[in-house]
Amino acid sequence: MTINTTEDIPDLVAQEMRAAQQANIPLPDQPKYVADKLRLRISGTVEYTRKRALSPARRAADIREKFTGNNVSELAKEYDITPRRVQQIVNGK
Repeated sequence: MTINTTEDIPDLVAQEMRAAQQANIPLPDQPKYVADKLRLRISGTVEYTRKRALSPARRAADIREKFTGNNVSELAKEYDITPRRVQQIVNGK
């Protein structure tokens, strides 16, 4: 589908949502899937989109607060950083 007007966008979103459901994309992953598909259709490329608008200081504070000693991997996934970076943050670096 070629987008000719902004009126086409709701139909395009609905199409991609149906495609995500048919492809059995897990519900929490569907918004990103649909957004990536829309970006590809509209501009031809997938652009990087930040997951969170947290400042580095706020992110570090959140990670330190949530750190339990054995949840490095989970925090890394949640904040989209490496486990090594989680350890650095926890250690104050």
